Amino acid sequence: MKKSCLIAVIATLAAIAGEKCGILKRGSTVICYPDQEEEALAVIRRRAKEEDDPLILPDRTALSVLSADLTGSRILYRGQEIFIPLPGRFPARLELLRQSPPVLVDGAHNPNGGRALCEALKALDLHDLTAVVGMLRDKDCLPVLRMMAPYCARMIITAVPNPRSCPAEEFAELARGVCRDITICPDCEEAARLALATAGEHGVLVFGSL
Repeated sequence: MKKSCLIAVIATLAAIAGEKCGILKRGSTVICYPDQEEEALAVIRRRAKEEDDPLILPDRTALSVLSADLTGSRILYRGQEIFIPLPGRFPARLELLRQSPPVLVDGAHNPNGGRALCEALKALDLHDLTAVVGMLRDKDCLPVLRMMAPYCARMIITAVPNPRSCPAEEFAELARGVCRDITICPDCEEAARLALATAGEHGVLVFGSL
């Protein structure tokens, strides 16, 4: 491998959390995923307090998943049954573009996002997917590829339309270490068309940097 897609990023969890908290506005209610690193959670608590917004951290032990499929998830939380149509509800967060065969888009391009996506694919019993993937050079690419490989029969490697994109040829060198069937297609639109035309019944997963 001549180069690595991973380069040093001068950032901390606190700094990233501070940027994400820019969406908080006075008069809102902040609901936060409970299993945050304390460094990030401290920033979220502080910003919510500054905006005088109540902060809710759900109790994961009080939640159970009753069912999950490509239409969404049915959960039970503190005695209340709730249906959450997550696929297709939030753009590029396990977004369902087509059901049969499934075509999913997810912006997972770091280890945390990769783990969440893998959990969802396992719960939905999705496998042997044709993946279309490209990432920015400053992302920790290899761990994400390793996580996703068991769910992908094939990876079509493309480039992100961004100056910081990892070149498709370079990215493919990493991907070949985790997946046997690799196709290089630098144009992302062409890569998507190729995946749709050749994926078969198991479907397409588009993931990586957006």
